[in-house]
Amino acid sequence: MQSADAGRPTSSNRLWRVVRVFLSLGLVAALAYHVGTDQIVAHFSAATWPFIALATLILAVNVLFVTPRWSLILDVLGCRTSWKALFESVLLGFFLNQVLPTAVGGDVLRAWRAKQLGASWQTSIHSVLFDRATGVVISLLGASLLLPFAGYDQGGNIIGWSIGTVAGCAVFGLAGIWALGRWSSAAHRLCESLLAFVGRPCASAVIFALAALNQMLPVAAIWVLASGLNISLAALDIALITFISTLAATIPISFAGWGIREGTLVYLLGLYGVSSDAAFALSVLYGLALTLSAAPGAFVLLRGRLRPPTAGVN
Repeated sequence: MQSADAGRPTSSNRLWRVVRVFLSLGLVAALAYHVGTDQIVAHFSAATWPFIALATLILAVNVLFVTPRWSLILDVLGCRTSWKALFESVLLGFFLNQVLPTAVGGDVLRAWRAKQLGASWQTSIHSVLFDRATGVVISLLGASLLLPFAGYDQGGNIIGWSIGTVAGCAVFGLAGIWALGRWSSAAHRLCESLLAFVGRPCASAVIFALAALNQMLPVAAIWVLASGLNISLAALDIALITFISTLAATIPISFAGWGIREGTLVYLLGLYGVSSDAAFALSVLYGLALTLSAAPGAFVLLRGRLRPPTAGVN
């Protein structure tokens, strides 16, 4: 990642964004065709707005966990910044991540904002990377711990191997960064930032505690939507499903997780005997709630108090 004045997006980047949008649309359309639109519409009709509104409100609360977490990460990296100064950029970052066909639009905005507040580009970029990484780590750890208690009878081997593969890749990735630190200045600076967390164990514990609380919000939202659709599952099973779907949605090949998230939820809920049409309806309603929960960022943008960088970041 380079600075915000590094230049506008290249034609290949623009092409990849278009591909991401069409890939998401194609995956959602294929799932809808496979499931059957009549059954899906019936489930949408059965869903009540109070459940959708409550799920949206739950997801919108994440700004109250992400903002202080990011502020603390910046503090660990040597840039003391009030969380109040970061609040609006977090709101706008969530909004951009939901409406732009790029996986890093909101993250670029947040790094740019941290730079405005006095952080170096290195600290700004690392803070956003670590903020993202804490959520992934919590989801991965949660899925690993809950997998032995899963209430389904089949498919566990595939999911177990998948979680193990992701965990293995993460470990090898960290080892690779550590090894490259001897020859690459960028990797070396990233290692230094990682060591800053080791040197502040209490702050790191608070950061991961905030990340854990934040990752429980999607669990609560999906539980609410499942209740509205009369899908009855144990809380631990919903947590496992949510953690895995969250990990899948972070794969940067779709538009705001659409398509990947729906396919993952339909597959996982199917392991518990939930019909594909009900699972698809739940996944789409969850995606809708995510989008609606990011709406406050639009007001920040319309007010003009915080504008994203005009140039792209490659």
